[in-house]
Amino acid sequence: MSEGLFFFCIFALVKLAIMKKVFALLLALLAVLMLTACNKNEPQNRLIGTWEVSVKTTLKATLGETTGEKTYDEGVWYYTFYKEGSGRMVKVDDVDNSSTFTYMYHKEDNTIDYVSNEKSFVWEIDVLTNDTFFFHTSSTSVSSILGLPVSSSSQSTFSGKKVK
Repeated sequence: MSEGLFFFCIFALVKLAIMKKVFALLLALLAVLMLTACNKNEPQNRLIGTWEVSVKTTLKATLGETTGEKTYDEGVWYYTFYKEGSGRMVKVDDVDNSSTFTYMYHKEDNTIDYVSNEKSFVWEIDVLTNDTFFFHTSSTSVSSILGLPVSSSSQSTFSGKKVK
């Protein structure tokens, strides 16, 4: 056997061993990436599905020196969140009262941008587990009527349990 052929065979065997290790490393990296991407514990993945949600809204208003407050029970709704960022909500006791919405989850500040029927809200997430959530949204405004200062605020709370 010639010396050149000997070194060629050794080189080919070493190259084959290195390629096997590189291939195994790439497969392991792909497996880690797939597990990370499909992690059900990520908040946006926990949100996917259908939730039975109780909605309550509290309105507060001040006109001059008179203040009033009223809390409304807006009933129970089914909210369904789909992976692609859309969803549907249906009032439990009034199936004709339904609409679709879009949403975007923001991990960095733990909020959801929610848009439905040309209205948009930012939901602040208080709790989000695999089977429970609590969100809230609030707004305030200040204006005047006939020279009297008017301020108003509203806060809606959404508490839900996963049904599907």
